[in-house]
Amino acid sequence: MFSIASNPPLSGRDDLIESPIALRAHQVITACSIKEMKPSSVALVGFACDKGVEANHGRIGARNGPFAIREQLGNLAWHSNRSCYYLGDVITKDESLEELQIQLADKVCELLGHDIIPIVLGGGHEVARGSHLGVIKANQSDTTLTNLAIVNFDAHFDLRKSKVASSGTPFSQIEQDRRGQNLDFSYFVLGVSEPSNTQALFERAAELNCSYILDFDFDSITNHQVIEMVEPFDAIHLSIDLDVLQASVMPAVSAPASYGVTLFSLERLIRALLATKKVRLVELAELNPTYDIDNHGAKIASRLIHTIVHNLPNSRWSPLSQGS
Repeated sequence: MFSIASNPPLSGRDDLIESPIALRAHQVITACSIKEMKPSSVALVGFACDKGVEANHGRIGARNGPFAIREQLGNLAWHSNRSCYYLGDVITKDESLEELQIQLADKVCELLGHDIIPIVLGGGHEVARGSHLGVIKANQSDTTLTNLAIVNFDAHFDLRKSKVASSGTPFSQIEQDRRGQNLDFSYFVLGVSEPSNTQALFERAAELNCSYILDFDFDSITNHQVIEMVEPFDAIHLSIDLDVLQASVMPAVSAPASYGVTLFSLERLIRALLATKKVRLVELAELNPTYDIDNHGAKIASRLIHTIVHNLPNSRWSPLSQGS
């Protein structure tokens, strides 16, 4: 089911006695319907589901990820004039995973149709298929989404072949969904862990002409290389699986990384992709609060959301310091 957001959707401390611009996220992010949202804004949508993680034999608990992220996000200082909203959550009840993904797809499609960038908070990485079904649906009326690159920061390819959909199958399903609509599948995975992916998965990636960078080489990737990688494309679906990070930094996931990538390089490359002005959809997946330590994982996830919102370039937006 889809649960409509209540207002105010976030909470945090109030520093407005100091200055009218001493703002925090909870004082800026409002809950409203899509029709009330301004064009060129950002909307947070929760996907409170880990049915795919369970089907993939992972540690369940990611269904609580969206709530934990918002709890930490609310107290972060806010520095932009970009309108940001919270739409609500797809919440697991009695629906199948596919039904939940379709519910998310409908919201993503509607947001894209109103020139709003969805930031989807997972949930297991099965969220990616729901998000992308929305892209495919929106592409019927917005051809700028046709020539699209999928960039996934992830320790895993998530290209498993299985009769049962899971958090390990979303990009394999997306490939089939796109082929079914005569759309190319251009998939880039950054931060792949060789010990965490079988030889069969590497061969599957090769069959689909996927490009990837191993976690061992991640820190050496330059911003220019990433920008050059997506240069041929008109749009980007950016997917961030938090298990790409080092387990010492991000323990709160289904499958913690024994090696992982640094938060510094992850954020640096995210900023580089945002600078291309091609990112149309973002999702953050796999935060599992059950295994968090003093909210470290949720704080990192909320920081990444903060980074994304504050670094999405647009001619209609500028930082507070430069005026509106």
